[in-house]
Amino acid sequence: MKIGIFFGLLSAGLFGASTPFAQLLLGTIDPWMMAGLLYLGARAGLAVIQLSRASLSLPALEAPLRRADVPWLALVILAGGVLGPLLLMFGLARTDATSASLDRTP
Repeated sequence: MKIGIFFGLLSAGLFGASTPFAQLLLGTIDPWMMAGLLYLGARAGLAVIQLSRASLSLPALEAPLRRADVPWLALVILAGGVLGPLLLMFGLARTDATSASLDRTP
């Protein structure tokens, strides 16, 4: 299996597993704080990867950012990086665990 496919599946699984744990914590943590903590954890994980790449002298694999990409990037950051997690935490704070579950079998 290609390593990219493995990491994609792993990240999808971890993202799916984070929702029930986030809902457990929302009883004691404000949704704004919880959304911030999720992104702080994501940034910490990316920092480890970035530092590992630098220490192993591996090249960066990102495409260069062009001026025409900036408005789209800003929209993606606003929708997926700010509003999405915040609305998810507010939704989880107001929904019971049974309703929020992905399993809809009777």
